[in-house]
Amino acid sequence: MSQGDAVLFENADWTVTSAGLEHKGNGYFIEREHLDSRRADGFWTWPLHMLEKTWCAPHAFAEAFGVAVRAYGLADCNLTASFVAAFRSRLGPRTAAVMRLRAGAPPLRRADRARAEEPGRTAGWPQPLLEPRLPLRESAALPI
Repeated sequence: MSQGDAVLFENADWTVTSAGLEHKGNGYFIEREHLDSRRADGFWTWPLHMLEKTWCAPHAFAEAFGVAVRAYGLADCNLTASFVAAFRSRLGPRTAAVMRLRAGAPPLRRADRARAEEPGRTAGWPQPLLEPRLPLRESAALPI
């Protein structure tokens, strides 16, 4: 983080600045311009990538990333589905099922489980919508 970057948010692990997200412990930095990158399947890249890191606390990253997305005026299409897929891959199916229930999602039925095993599906979790990214508000730029 350079001295000219305004701090917009920070939690125990992450700092959100006008330039991007930075991990306080190891200095890992995600540039603002690359924050909304997507994979070919429509999922956001960073939630899936960061939750593969053993040093990354998932909830602290999710909180900081969500603040950054709102602060930078980025559309959040598929963001929830991306985090669900990332948490599911990191935490395993039993913990993911508890998270579904706590989020108010209905438990998977047998038919849902069978369909979830089809190639290209993510075990009954929200699938990404391939929609264009649009800013949440007309003026998406932050005053810096």
